[in-house]
Amino acid sequence: MCHIPILNKKFSLIILHMCEAKLAVITNSFNRRDLLEQAVPSLLTSLARLPFASVIVIFDAGSTDGSREYVQELIKKSPKGQIHLVTTQPNEANSFADGCNQAVAQARLLVPLLKWCLFYETDNQFRNPDALLGAVTFLEHMPMIGGVGFTVERFDGKKTGYGCRFPGSLSFAVGQQAASWLHLDDPSEPLWQQDSAGLSWSHCDVVYTSPLLIRYQAWSDSGPMDALSFPFTDSDVEWCWRAHQSGWPMAVLDLPGVVHDNGGSVSKWSGRRVLWFHQSRLRLLRRRFPFRSRILKAMLYFRHTVEILLLLPRSRRSAQARQSLHTRFVLMQGLWNDYDKVLRI
Repeated sequence: MCHIPILNKKFSLIILHMCEAKLAVITNSFNRRDLLEQAVPSLLTSLARLPFASVIVIFDAGSTDGSREYVQELIKKSPKGQIHLVTTQPNEANSFADGCNQAVAQARLLVPLLKWCLFYETDNQFRNPDALLGAVTFLEHMPMIGGVGFTVERFDGKKTGYGCRFPGSLSFAVGQQAASWLHLDDPSEPLWQQDSAGLSWSHCDVVYTSPLLIRYQAWSDSGPMDALSFPFTDSDVEWCWRAHQSGWPMAVLDLPGVVHDNGGSVSKWSGRRVLWFHQSRLRLLRRRFPFRSRILKAMLYFRHTVEILLLLPRSRRSAQARQSLHTRFVLMQGLWNDYDKVLRI
């Protein structure tokens, strides 16, 4: 039982709420106020259906579009202290992985009985208000599963990517487009099963944080995201791999009404995604397959050379092709040092 000190009524209610809470929502935000305004209302509706209290921890990575002000207004409308804002100062760590780690650490301080963490990004929505309750129920019935996501969909109802299999050398060597065409990174064919509550689920190597409900125990056992090596891209992929090694496999629920769609909104983080992807994926594969490093790098040199030769004629007519060509030259130059200079170019 959580001890509540003798304070005025307002603060006593806040502390009581924290003591009763079991779930913390972890949200990263960076100049996406328009998405936040859509994501939060459906989240609050879903949280209200849970049989226990919850908190929302929003990490803002330095937004200048009014996102912080919007969250501060939400906090004012939350008399029980349900919503909390974590901010950074200039030159402080503010990557996606840093945000997740700092928000979870803050949630652990706020919630003494923290049991679940819901990684819920700004481009998520719960159109099905019972989906989150279904995920909590599933994990209650399946104590060997470390986390569960959803077969997410876009605003138009079409299904979109919810995860992938653990990355392999071949899919990386042939490139993202070819790997997509060949379905090399697709999740293994789902083997749908029914849990005791009748929910349809399947194992999945990696479930993206869009959204993903995990046990705090799985986070504690596997450790936080590796923000140093995987600040943006593959941070959730690498964490799911370590969680699996710690005995906490992931799963996915086949439930309708869970949205992952940014509506075409592109953040500043997205501008260097290709560069960050190559750096992070090479690091991840070197950890998984340390003896394949030389062969993999040779294959990457060959791919980058072919890409450059194909892009050269198009670059005379297309600005997009010229940008892609520049990116491939940067990758070719950075591959010698395992793309370690990519973030500084």
